[in-house]
Amino acid sequence: MSDLDDLLADLADEVSEQEENDGVDEEMLVATEETTDAVDADDISHIAKLLPSDRMQSVLRQIDQYASQVDMRILGIIEQDPEYQLIVKANNISLEVDDELRLVTKWLQEHYAVRFPELEKLVLNPLDYAKCVRMIGNQEDLVPLTSKLNTIVPNATSMSIAVTATTTDGRLLTEDELRKIERACDMAIGLDAAKAKIIGYVTSRITIIAPNLSNIVGPSTAAKVVGQAGGINALARLPACNVPSIGKKQIAHVGFARSNVNQGYLYFSPLIQSVPEDVRVQAQRMVSGKLVLAARIDAGNGSPAGDKGLVFHEELEKKLEKLSEPPELKDVKALAAPDDPAKKRRGGKKVRKAKEKYAITELQKLRNRMAFGKEEAEVSYGDDTEGMGMVGSTSSIRAPTIDKRTRAKLPKAKMKGVGGMQSSLSFSSVQGIELPSLNVDALKKAQSDNKWFKSGTYTQLNQK
Repeated sequence: MSDLDDLLADLADEVSEQEENDGVDEEMLVATEETTDAVDADDISHIAKLLPSDRMQSVLRQIDQYASQVDMRILGIIEQDPEYQLIVKANNISLEVDDELRLVTKWLQEHYAVRFPELEKLVLNPLDYAKCVRMIGNQEDLVPLTSKLNTIVPNATSMSIAVTATTTDGRLLTEDELRKIERACDMAIGLDAAKAKIIGYVTSRITIIAPNLSNIVGPSTAAKVVGQAGGINALARLPACNVPSIGKKQIAHVGFARSNVNQGYLYFSPLIQSVPEDVRVQAQRMVSGKLVLAARIDAGNGSPAGDKGLVFHEELEKKLEKLSEPPELKDVKALAAPDDPAKKRRGGKKVRKAKEKYAITELQKLRNRMAFGKEEAEVSYGDDTEGMGMVGSTSSIRAPTIDKRTRAKLPKAKMKGVGGMQSSLSFSSVQGIELPSLNVDALKKAQSDNKWFKSGTYTQLNQK
């Protein structure tokens, strides 16, 4: 029985999910049909109804009324203050103005392509496009308008517009078509002016309503976040993880592609844009937590001067600066010396002396060499001959150096009393050259002994 209940529950869930998906598809289909109908409409007044509406005009009049007041004072609960309610309402209308302006520009591009189809590719900004269309109108020669177009677009673009207009494939508009297009241009310019007026007012007042919030992300971003969240109290009740998705635009992706980054109002704030792109997601998490804390402080009228927001801003700047730093490079350290004890080497001084004794001498090295282009001397003994190499060659500039370790050595006994500058011949004024005896020292000692001790006697003392 339990398995049957689980099966029925699963079927009910699938049916509900299918109904939800069908509802979403129907909403998207209706929105697409509305956009198509808006583009196909003959008059812009049939599709763009926000600017002349009573709600829009009422908000603009109230903004003019409160903007004339120098100071803003909030008494009691902030949610019940009329000016605070106006700020929230004006911020919501500013979001609708963006959609309305996009719709008007699309209608204008579709209908003015009959006259100048190349202008859409030359001027990409929607507002600049509407201003250029209003100025060009139905004129064919645009060279006199170049100076006026320079106030809207760069000089190079204005020259391109003037040159392209001479070769365009468009036709001239009728008076009725031109009048409708001019009305659409005026509406686009009016929507932009209304949006600038609303944003300027909201930005000037948000520093009083939410001073700590404004000190963290700036007045413009704070006004958008507060307006989209539904007020400062609604923002204070939101969890920090939902703040980055405020103001995020839903984009239809192809296939199964999805956008993993929440690019809402917070993502485009100056504080987040100041860090590298690869750490902006982590930076949003840091700022979101402080943003909710600041909203709770502002909702309770705490720190009206915004001191707490400045403290949060300084903390975030330090954290983001540290987050943006590249990782430290680790020094490549040499391997430690091994702890193995020194091994005992066989041989030592005795073996080294033996190697030096039988090492190759300089004479043998000269014998193994041959001078270029010269015949070497040969020595024959018996039936064999041996080449002498460069031994005895006079062509070498330097004499061969003799290694002291391999030269022949005399015994120390024979080297006694013989120096390099000493000779066994002596010169005298009486006999001339004479060969003295080699035992000179022994003879001198015998003569001295005979002189002093020859007639001497030795006595022996009696031992007691």
